[in-house]
Amino acid sequence: MLMRQLFVVAIGCILILPAIAKAEELNADKTQELLSQAPWQIQTGGEINYFLWNPDGTLCVKMYEPNAESCDDSGTWTRDGTNVCYKLPWWGKGVDLHELCFHVVRTDSSHYEAIDKVGLPALRFTVPESN
Repeated sequence: MLMRQLFVVAIGCILILPAIAKAEELNADKTQELLSQAPWQIQTGGEINYFLWNPDGTLCVKMYEPNAESCDDSGTWTRDGTNVCYKLPWWGKGVDLHELCFHVVRTDSSHYEAIDKVGLPALRFTVPESN
């Protein structure tokens, strides 16, 4: 029984550790560059919401349509080095994501995760290529 449990743990490490090792934490400059590339395409429950990080510290959330004329929710954001914090009135409130502080890791060439203060991925997103 013990050998079987050790085998399961070893297989789990073999499968999970490479995925963790591939994640690249963004430094302050890369984080700022990523914030200027808009919109972030946030995957939530099978839907895509769009976050536009404006240079004046406002955050515009557009649900389902990135080219909509107005924001579906608006809030504020700040950055201190690699840490980004935002506050929104209602987007994400039902799952406690309306206020969040995070740092960003790149999981592959086009996918990112916002990692919360306890080290868990809070948001998964993609960002358009910069020109």
